[in-house]
Amino acid sequence: MKRLIVLLLLAILPFALIELYTQKNRFNYDEFIHIRKRLKQLEKRVYAMREEQYSIMSKTIVPSVIVTAYAPVKEQCDDTPHITASLKHVREGICALSMDIEQDYQPRFGDKILVYSEGEVYGIFDFYDRMNPKWTRRVDILKMNVSDSKKFTPFKAKLLIIRGGVFVR
Repeated sequence: MKRLIVLLLLAILPFALIELYTQKNRFNYDEFIHIRKRLKQLEKRVYAMREEQYSIMSKTIVPSVIVTAYAPVKEQCDDTPHITASLKHVREGICALSMDIEQDYQPRFGDKILVYSEGEVYGIFDFYDRMNPKWTRRVDILKMNVSDSKKFTPFKAKLLIIRGGVFVR
């Protein structure tokens, strides 16, 4: 965040100075000080917004699920295997949740799902797809290659649902 603010300052300040110079054809120190104060005010607002974002964001633990894998093929999906339930195109890093987990914990598309087992993190995935209602207590990891999805060994794990799509430790 500090980098973003510094970049913002570095990006805006030269243009403001050039504008001042071209308008009056000389450097006005009072206006420079005014711009600097305004930038500090904007910086404080950005920090406040970021703190508000973290307070809104919440985390939920799903105690026990089975982790499986699937590939974007008709045999493992519906008739549009390259489109997720959220209407996004498939890519690595997407997961699907069973509908009972959706009903119980109410994650939203775009939330981050951290999958971990026995103290080891398996990965962080974006929730953009949902599973067939016949499956319960499952998370399905998207593998772009069919052979990778067939080689995948299912395992028991816990999930950490991070609402808001931002992963913060």
